[in-house]
Amino acid sequence: MFRERAGGRALASIVRELNSRGVPCPSSADPGRNSHRTGGRWMVTAVAAILENPRYTGRQVWNRHGTRGRGPGGRLGLVPRAG
Repeated sequence: MFRERAGGRALASIVRELNSRGVPCPSSADPGRNSHRTGGRWMVTAVAAILENPRYTGRQVWNRHGTRGRGPGGRLGLVPRAG
């Protein structure tokens, strides 16, 4: 899905292929968590949400901290004194 979209493929085209292949959409794959959704087909909005989700795109990283306010190289510790 990500490779196809990065290659310029339209969302609607990806949705049609997923549905024609019979790939389970998120709501049909886990109906207990998606009882508010009806239907068992992929929708353009679902594919768009997946493609923009920071957990899948790599923009969200677990257990990483910023380097602002830290020593050289972003490490905690003493800052070397000049001279």
